[in-house]
Amino acid sequence: MPDQPAAPSTVIDGLTVRINWVAPNARGYQITRYIIKIRQSDNLSFKEEPISCDGSDTTVMAGLSCKVPISTLKTPPYSISWGLSIYATVTAVNVYGLSVESLEGNGAIILTIPDAPINLVNVPSITRATKIGLSW
Repeated sequence: MPDQPAAPSTVIDGLTVRINWVAPNARGYQITRYIIKIRQSDNLSFKEEPISCDGSDTTVMAGLSCKVPISTLKTPPYSISWGLSIYATVTAVNVYGLSVESLEGNGAIILTIPDAPINLVNVPSITRATKIGLSW
């Protein structure tokens, strides 16, 4: 089985978080896939993101990197709030089995443009000819 990968890094890349890692020593047998997990908002459990971080995808494997939309990380099962770090782990797999899971790596902090306000309502008590009062 492969050696334990080093902790991955996470970096904000536009509207995505890029998870990067270094290929561990495969012990002479090709790595067939990676298992990339992201820590959930409970700060304890990690979950795979199979759509954006499919560790068997040839592009992900070759680039030792995957990108997860921030919008995905802000919703269940991750539910990561604004201002929190993104933590990830990586496990390498070859024909002889799974490596030891990496230590968790981080770096990216979700600091995105906030969602647009919803349910805007005029506040007549502060609305004037040159000023509009709104609440949401």
